[in-house]
Amino acid sequence: MSENYPRITMVAALPGLALRLAFSGEGERIVNLAGMAVGKWAALAESDVFTTACVGEYGGSVEWPGILEVGGDTLWRLAEEQAGRAMSPADFAAWLDRLGMSLTTAAKELGLTRRAVAYYKSGGRTIPRVVMLACRGVEHDKSAR
Repeated sequence: MSENYPRITMVAALPGLALRLAFSGEGERIVNLAGMAVGKWAALAESDVFTTACVGEYGGSVEWPGILEVGGDTLWRLAEEQAGRAMSPADFAAWLDRLGMSLTTAAKELGLTRRAVAYYKSGGRTIPRVVMLACRGVEHDKSAR
């Protein structure tokens, strides 16, 4: 199952391997891709490549023509995580491990379905700020006991 992410309507390359993206109905976001510029993505580190970023077909991605393409869902999640409005799947998994929680236990603690917790852990869904804050609250409560 996929979330309905807003479409990308504009992209501009910024210094430091960052992109300014406009998302339909959601305004602009800045996402830093420096952490992705390794391995098959190493070409992003070349400024003559990075500055060729353009909106992909139907606004569903950002493309570097003939070289790379990054899905809009990935860019949306990264932008939200980098702005502190969402929790990364890695941070969520680390939270589960720190508290020794199973998916079922975490679902009960957070008032969510087990399926939602599994999506969050796998990166299949963006982990919203409210869930991120609930995780902090649960952890605080458990450490206070």
